[in-house]
Amino acid sequence: MARHETITLQFGSFANFAGAHYWNIQDDLLGYAEKEATAAVAAQINSDCLFRSGEDSHGNPIYTPRAILFDLCGSLGGINTAGEHAPEAEAVPITTWQGPVEVTRSARIPVSAFAEQLLSEPEHEPERPPAQESVATTSNDEEDDRADALELAARSLDSTSGVGYWTDYLKTFLHPRSLYQLPGVWQGQGRFGAFGEGKGLLGVSETRDDVMDRVRYWAEECDTFQGFQCLVDDHSGFGQFAADVVSELREDYPTAPALVFPVRAAHAAPSHAETEAKRLWKLNEALSLGVMSPLATLYAPMAPPSGARGLPHLHWHQDRAFHTSALCGAALDSITLPYRLHSPCPTSPLGMATGAASMHDLACLLNGAAQCSLAAVSAALPCPGLPDERHLAEARDLRTRHRADSPSLRQSSLWTRSNTACWSPGMQAPPGQALAESVVLRGARRGGAPLQSHQASDLLDQSLMLEGERCVQARCVVPQAMPVPLPFPGIFQNTVLRYGDLVEPEQHSQRQNGTQLGRLHGH
Repeated sequence: MARHETITLQFGSFANFAGAHYWNIQDDLLGYAEKEATAAVAAQINSDCLFRSGEDSHGNPIYTPRAILFDLCGSLGGINTAGEHAPEAEAVPITTWQGPVEVTRSARIPVSAFAEQLLSEPEHEPERPPAQESVATTSNDEEDDRADALELAARSLDSTSGVGYWTDYLKTFLHPRSLYQLPGVWQGQGRFGAFGEGKGLLGVSETRDDVMDRVRYWAEECDTFQGFQCLVDDHSGFGQFAADVVSELREDYPTAPALVFPVRAAHAAPSHAETEAKRLWKLNEALSLGVMSPLATLYAPMAPPSGARGLPHLHWHQDRAFHTSALCGAALDSITLPYRLHSPCPTSPLGMATGAASMHDLACLLNGAAQCSLAAVSAALPCPGLPDERHLAEARDLRTRHRADSPSLRQSSLWTRSNTACWSPGMQAPPGQALAESVVLRGARRGGAPLQSHQASDLLDQSLMLEGERCVQARCVVPQAMPVPLPFPGIFQNTVLRYGDLVEPEQHSQRQNGTQLGRLHGH
């Protein structure tokens, strides 16, 4: 099977917060593909699309993201660019000065308990001596103790002061060429919150050469290179810096699509009282739309919908980047599934995943005849179970007696509309006016049990027909639900069960998977 490699670029602090959750989800999918009980379903997702495979010094397989993460100097917390504890900085000897020297050193940034546990885990499991049951029992006890300690450390992240840096909860180990800190621009030192403050940073020849060399490093080892997916913190100077990098990419790789996903915190939009901050917010948004969207093959901004109506089954804090970025990472994982599936797709006990498309085909679908790169994201997390045939028949009957856009039909019968909320404020097309649409349904369930792929496809098709949309629609149905990785914040309410089923509040268990419905609308 072809790998269809994709290079991921992440620009800015919040983009890396969202990217850390995104890579944690991919890491869990890799683990599912290695377990016998879940391998058949998880193997339908092409992890080689995002990861570079190799071996460590002990011959064990290792996977590193095919990615470049851009951030400010001092943004890695207590981890260095090699993914290890940052060593104490040594004083540089000054040979031209013979007098007394006073060294002023900032306090060392502590590593989170979760990252500490990950770094303390052994690189590989030692071979157990044969016929020694007591040794095996001791080893199993140690594994259980490490797992308990890791879970306890992960829970400590979900507090007001639990996460200060995205490295505090990133599980995936990064390649040394994946981390790039902008030279001379330090976190917390000076302003970098305006779009234009990143202008000129790529104009320095050393910076431009270093950045493009890193891109070429990943691109040259690809056999069937598919394109770039970019997460951008565009409400900062990284917006202009990302636009300059994307411009260089379009010159060096003119046939490779560049899908740009500006990720924004839901709480970041200032209130009416904050006049200056509100003006800066609007200016950044306008500059991002005017400068970056013409360069992108697809431009789809993303921010979690605020308020209980948008995500009724979640309880999350809009002022915590750890929470808002988790939602962005989860939505990104689902809407990008079409170009991350194997084609042809292997079968599984739940059937075959359908709707695989290349990154180029997905962009062409959403761009449409107007060749407009703008797209809007809507999603349901978690997604309620699919309606049965009886409810769909009632909806069809209601549609014959009322107009398709009547409030009674839209609110009570349209499962696909009533369960999704807009994640692209100001860019959602009114019902019936979208030019094209990509619909992704993963981990479909009904009545507490997973649905076969063909059943989920039929029910989704019937639900979409009830909308009466007159646009080109491509649907992707994947049996594999979104895994909920260990450091994912505890934002699910008690109405969400272990596999994403929605029930009464008194039933409760730990979440491991989630059903999702994601939609990309082209304008």
